[in-house]
This record gives sequence, C-alpha cells and structure tokens, in this order.
Amino acid sequence: MLLLSPVERPGFLMRVVYRVARRRYGKVLMPLRVIYSRAPVLLAVGLLIEWIRDHATVLEPELRSLVTVYVSTHRSCDFCADLALALAVRKGIGPGRFDQLPAWRSSTAFSPRERAALAWVDDILEKGRIGEATLADARKAFSERELVELTWLQASEAYFNLQAHPLGIRSDELASARRTPNR
Repeated sequence: MLLLSPVERPGFLMRVVYRVARRRYGKVLMPLRVIYSRAPVLLAVGLLIEWIRDHATVLEPELRSLVTVYVSTHRSCDFCADLALALAVRKGIGPGRFDQLPAWRSSTAFSPRERAALAWVDDILEKGRIGEATLADARKAFSERELVELTWLQASEAYFNLQAHPLGIRSDELASARRTPNR
C-alpha cells in the first residue's frame, strides 16, 4: 500500500523532471511523484549515484545490473528491481539471466566471476560481513577496487530500496514493457 499520495502538480523543477521521465520511461516514475517531488534535493543524490554507477566504476555493466536486481529482489523492493531490469534490457542485456538469479549458486547461466560477485553481495545481505571462503573466491576474481565497488553498489542499491519499499512504492512495470520475445 502506497503510504503517501503521489504529487500530481509539483513545483517548476519537478515539472521539468516529470517531462524528462515521461520522455525517457513513458511515464512519471512513482518515486519521483512520492519522494523527490517532496524533497527535490534528494533527487540530486540519486542522480549522482546513478552517474557514478554508469561512468565512474570499473565493474562491467552486466555485472552491475545483476547485482542491483539481486539486491533489490532480496530486499523486496519491486520498484527498484523492475527499474534495474528495465535499464539492463535497454542496454541490450537480455532479461533471461535475471530470471535465474534465485538459483545463482547452481545455475550454469553465471560465470565464476558473477557467482563470486553474487556471493559477496549475498554475504553482505545475509550476515552484514564477508565470510572467509567468499573473500578467498572474490580475491581470485576481483581487484581490491572492484571489491570496494561491489560493496558500494550493494549499499547504494540498498539506499534506494530503503526509500521505495517502506513507502509502499510498487513496480511501475517498466521491465515487462521492455521485454521482447527475441531477448
């Protein structure tokens, strides 16, 4: 249940943001209408996080997408998982592998590097720390910078999750609109 009513008539800045969102996503995303319309300065934080993810990290885009979808799904943030999947599909990353995320440990759809990343993030989500075996495997697959980035990526996704999920923001169904039969 949505805890706050969407703001339909925001101030000038957010009206511009709403137009940009309609052009980019085909609709005004619910977090814009519920969260950022009430506290526009927070939008700057979110946009900076997204810019850093896309332009200042060395982790490959597909791995970043797998991690963000996994974290959002684990934290039960339907909106965030949907948006991350829609953005992955927009980047040309087929949605089929994302369907395998619940069984990532046993699935052959993931490389050893991807499994090491998911184990790293899973340790953080489940225990709040990295286990010795996970650390040993991750050190074989990632540089120290990449390990910091994986940790930050999980934390930044949790930042978004901890806004949308408690406020009852549900999926905007962006991913289902983006899926095509040949992807």
